[in-house]
Amino acid sequence: MPVKKQDLIKQDPTCLMCFFKANLLAAFVLFLAPTLTILSAAEKTDLERITPVAANEVIPIGDFFRPSLFSHPTLNPSGTKLAALVETGDDSTAMQVFDLRKMQSHVLKGRGNHEIDSFAWLDQDHLLSSMISEKHIAEGVFVTNAADMSDHYAILTSSVTKLIGVPRETPMKPLLWIYRNAYDDDNDFGVVQIDATKRLGENRDAPPETMQGKQYREETSLYGVHASIMSNFAVPPREGVVIDYMADKDGHLAFAITAKKGIFSLFRFVNKKWEPCPATSM
Repeated sequence: MPVKKQDLIKQDPTCLMCFFKANLLAAFVLFLAPTLTILSAAEKTDLERITPVAANEVIPIGDFFRPSLFSHPTLNPSGTKLAALVETGDDSTAMQVFDLRKMQSHVLKGRGNHEIDSFAWLDQDHLLSSMISEKHIAEGVFVTNAADMSDHYAILTSSVTKLIGVPRETPMKPLLWIYRNAYDDDNDFGVVQIDATKRLGENRDAPPETMQGKQYREETSLYGVHASIMSNFAVPPREGVVIDYMADKDGHLAFAITAKKGIFSLFRFVNKKWEPCPATSM
């Protein structure tokens, strides 16, 4: 049975204020509608312009709503290259790398509805990037050689991951948290150390009896996830769910946060096992 507005207001007096605010907002929008229509008709947004208007000109409304040319600009460790996410013009993002010495830039773009949604530098020349499709489906984690953008290969596919740390002494062996394993009903797989130099699937066609064939079988089934995994780490005590992992200043796995019934617990990774921190709950 539908509830009338009057009855709802009687049951909850605060609803009267909400009702008043909603009507006031509607009236305000109707009042501004003619003005916005006139402005939109008078202005023709120039989406090709990338420079500000002259100081003596009125800033067009469209300038406040256009997408950024690039986002998340990040320098490599030596400061010689700059990477950023850029808009491609078709509602997707790509990764662009600027060589500050040579003053050159190159763009890596996904095919079809694939796009790059995040990245991080591993060392001076290699980038770790995450690719998605349809804005939310994880497609994999890739390594790109900034010196040659065509040198781009997968090290993990399909599962949802988060970069936890890049070890200072072995930057091409990053730590990833596979928190939704596509090969195990999206269950949490924990943190793994990836060999970012190993191209996933490069031994796909090798005979099964060869060492290369054995390596391919291992990368696809040994850990129950499709990735170039070197090793995996123990998971924190199963007290609730894992909220996040953190690395120390050298990029090594250091902390984990879990939650159960609204209580958060902090663990530290010591001697290859998890120990509760003194401030165990928050």
